[in-house]
Amino acid sequence: MTPRQANGTRKGNATFPPSSNSGSFRRLRVFTVAGTRTERRCARIVLRGLMSLAASSARGGTGTYPTERNWQDPVMQVRIGLWDLASTGDRIRCEYPALFPNKHSEWYVRMAILFSFAVGAGWTRAFLKRHGADLLRLPEEQRWDFLRGKYATLAGTLVQSIFRPENVDEKMALAAKIHAFVPAGW
Repeated sequence: MTPRQANGTRKGNATFPPSSNSGSFRRLRVFTVAGTRTERRCARIVLRGLMSLAASSARGGTGTYPTERNWQDPVMQVRIGLWDLASTGDRIRCEYPALFPNKHSEWYVRMAILFSFAVGAGWTRAFLKRHGADLLRLPEEQRWDFLRGKYATLAGTLVQSIFRPENVDEKMALAAKIHAFVPAGW
């Protein structure tokens, strides 16, 4: 399939079928991914969540899939935001499985989810690629502090940046304060 044809749209390594309805909320009927085995596995993990939401909507479902009527609803916005955070974290973890063996660790939350949200997945990948071998030699609880003051170069550019953990540290401190006030069992 060429980059853009009447029977489908190509974006990166993914081919999206033509939409059966117009607008922003397109339902995917077919999804193919070309690339390495890891890229295909990552795509399947992320798409599994998308397809379950689409299937729920197609069945008249539970209202968990955004539509043109409900996408501005605050509850739906929270669902979309949480899905965005979780799916980015899943993609980072899928690309660097040795660095993130435990999805429930503080290291995973800090680096794969919150740091990706703060600076973007591209910069997260840049730091993991540049310092991944050193990070693997460290226990998870020492990895975050190891990255302080380190530099990385964004892929495909000459742009360098220093690791800035302040945004994530503030979020983790706030989470600890909130946790102190949440009743047990919540």
